[in-house]
Amino acid sequence: MIEKIRAVGKHILIEEAVNQLEKRETIFILQKVNADNYAFATVISASDGYIDKGKFVSMTVKAGDTIVFKRESAVKLDPSKTSLDRKLFLTEDHVFAIVK
Repeated sequence: MIEKIRAVGKHILIEEAVNQLEKRETIFILQKVNADNYAFATVISASDGYIDKGKFVSMTVKAGDTIVFKRESAVKLDPSKTSLDRKLFLTEDHVFAIVK
């Protein structure tokens, strides 16, 4: 079993929020889209950044941030091989917003 895992490159490790409805009501309602395709999550791990075209690019998100992301863009970890239930990997490109 993997006990500790850290995101590298453009990737972030997130934990999807359990109560999506509560988050939607207190933050905002996504209009003109199917709200079931989007979700809220807490960033568990994000790398310092990555190299793009020879230049270092810092990550926008950091551990502890609450984000809005598109569910179909995330990769779920196999719960039989990890103890990281409800954890997903996602690239920062698929984060739509950081909720303050």
